[in-house]
Amino acid sequence: MRTPITLFLALLATTSAHHDGSQRMIKGRYAAPQQFPYMASIRTVEDNIHFCGGSVIHPGWVLSAALCFRDQYDGQELVKLSDLVVYADTTDSYTTEGVSRFVNNIIIHPNYKKTPEDVINNIALLKLRSALYTFWKPLLHASNIKPIKIGTIGIEAEVLALGWGSVRQNEEKEISPKLNYVTYVTKDSEKDGCQSSYEIVCAKSFIRDEGLCYYDAGGPLVDVSNGEDKLVGIVSHIYTNSCAAGHVEVFTRAASYVWWIMEETGIQLTPPKSIPSSS
Repeated sequence: MRTPITLFLALLATTSAHHDGSQRMIKGRYAAPQQFPYMASIRTVEDNIHFCGGSVIHPGWVLSAALCFRDQYDGQELVKLSDLVVYADTTDSYTTEGVSRFVNNIIIHPNYKKTPEDVINNIALLKLRSALYTFWKPLLHASNIKPIKIGTIGIEAEVLALGWGSVRQNEEKEISPKLNYVTYVTKDSEKDGCQSSYEIVCAKSFIRDEGLCYYDAGGPLVDVSNGEDKLVGIVSHIYTNSCAAGHVEVFTRAASYVWWIMEETGIQLTPPKSIPSSS
């Protein structure tokens, strides 16, 4: 018999096949322990099943995608608050290794919706029931969890997409047991099939046959070029039923929502000096 959680995961996978980002990583490279100390796995409490990614931006807050929690078509709640748990300080998707916290609140952007062309404002905040770590621990290197800062990114820049999505495309939609990452290049043209804007970042996998698909939604797109990882995007959606087929994929531009994040959370972030919109 299918439990409510199983039905939820089936709905999330089916919905993503049409036009969203409950996506999986195909042929990515395994991440080393503590390589991405801000990476979070969002799971169901009942079965400990990973279904979306997230980024730790503060000891008590995780940034993710709205479509992980609310249907983009009819606004239906996809998972109950009591069914959510967040794991950090782990590269595993199946074990209980790492630090786990229950979720106290889900804040979805008030203008999140689907349009004929896009899913816009696809961003959500998870307030954790208790902090993942105390503030002084990262300063003394006593914690493996570190929040990621939000940054900006231009066009034709190399970035990394992270997630636990399956490494094979099949009907089972298997989740990868280990955290993976894939190199992307940011794009912006009609020829590429996606135009960047104030709200979105377009990016294409550096290598064909590598990319995102089921269960990678909400995960980070990061710029690692300047010695400090910066969150530049949130895995949002793709435009095809074919995963890792060389198509440009769409990410919510994190920098455009810094003021919204600060207003909702009360935490202090450094607003980017400028936010690219389009070329």
